[in-house]
Amino acid sequence: MKIALVHDYLLEAGGAERVLRVLADMYPTAPIYTALAKKSGSAHITLQECDIRESKWG
Repeated sequence: MKIALVHDYLLEAGGAERVLRVLADMYPTAPIYTALAKKSGSAHITLQECDIRESKWG
């Protein structure tokens, strides 16, 4: 089964990003697709070992 995680944007770590972290821990091989990711943001640092794929339009 193929699984992908999707999040609207990853700028700052908050409640939704903590849930995403738990899901990423449950599915460690699943890529995370997002429209916008700030590389120096706290959300990106929290998920730094994950495969984050930012939209080319982001």
